[in-house]
Amino acid sequence: MSNTSRLIDKLIDKKLVKRNPCKENRRKVEIVITEMGLSVLSNLDHKIENAEKKILDPLDNESQKKLRKLLNKINLIKQ
Repeated sequence: MSNTSRLIDKLIDKKLVKRNPCKENRRKVEIVITEMGLSVLSNLDHKIENAEKKILDPLDNESQKKLRKLLNKINLIKQ
């Protein structure tokens, strides 16, 4: 079993996503996020936004822009 399948199984166990068989192609399975999964994502979005605000608050707007630009460069290098 691949890592992806194990991850999907864990998310299904937690009722965050569900598998829907494809009607046109029996070999294909669609993974759909549940209402509970959407709720968890929304909660995480708020936590991430609050953490980012707390980290960036001491910096002025220009410093924040420079930091984002540098972080984007680092991210591009990793890809």
